Amino acid sequence: MTLAIPLGPVEAFLLIATRVLAIFATSPVMSLKQVPLPARIGLGLFTSLLLVPVLSKDGIPSSVELTWTALAGEALVGALAGFASTVAYSAIHIAAGSFVVAVELVFPVLVALLLTDIALAVLAKVAPQFGIFSIGMQLKIGVALGALVVTLPLLMPRLHQLFTGVSAVSVAIVK
Repeated sequence: MTLAIPLGPVEAFLLIATRVLAIFATSPVMSLKQVPLPARIGLGLFTSLLLVPVLSKDGIPSSVELTWTALAGEALVGALAGFASTVAYSAIHIAAGSFVVAVELVFPVLVALLLTDIALAVLAKVAPQFGIFSIGMQLKIGVALGALVVTLPLLMPRLHQLFTGVSAVSVAIVK
């Protein structure tokens, strides 16, 4: 008794597995050291096994051949897809940190401007003859710059941490 397996699905499985494993090797979540290598390989092979029927639904093309160049091409496409996901993940990560630093930087200035507007509104109500609106713009510019000068030295360690993180992420992407 012999077991006859048609080569079309096996070749398709190997090509799909090559691409999926390359994606898993370079993706940001699956390439973490906390995910064990057997789990990554097993999940990649299981995913490939699930994708073979999807590919062969319309019939496997007759031009599917298992060659070293086809395997290298699939590995390259998978690695590029994983690299693209790493770049997108890193960009989002850098953007969540940049946004937090931007809010930390602008919050004291916004509070100072809000308090200035409230004081100017009270002053305009109490003494309408002073023309607060003509004086208010210059005063608000001075208050904003003053608040920035006062809070910037406090935020310099945070900015340094952000830029150090950007360079560390850039190096991690290249690796």
